[in-house]
Amino acid sequence: MIRWLLDLWQDPEVEALLGRAVELYAARRGALGLALGENGIVATGRSGLNCWIPVDDEAATVGALLRAGWLVAPGSRFRLGSQPAIRVTTAALPAEQAPELAEEIKNALGPARPSGARRLT
Repeated sequence: MIRWLLDLWQDPEVEALLGRAVELYAARRGALGLALGENGIVATGRSGLNCWIPVDDEAATVGALLRAGWLVAPGSRFRLGSQPAIRVTTAALPAEQAPELAEEIKNALGPARPSGARRLT
């Protein structure tokens, strides 16, 4: 098993494939970061598959995005002492969908909108 793994690490085709994956993930993450910035949203994530977006209320933001058709993770599972945030995995996010997701995140972070529900008084 170890020999097989070593052979893979030394295989030029595997190295090229990994290089393309790194480029693709960076492009997807970069597209979302750019789209978020254009919507006035600060996000971090210079490498890897995720963007980290500070929010006031993780549950409300995750819920709003889920209702809009987007699945993101609350940051509570991934943080120790930082402020609330959501974690957005960009690995499967096509770059052309980044502006749409950024707009939905902006909507989720914005002021509460009337839901059409009747107020109980």
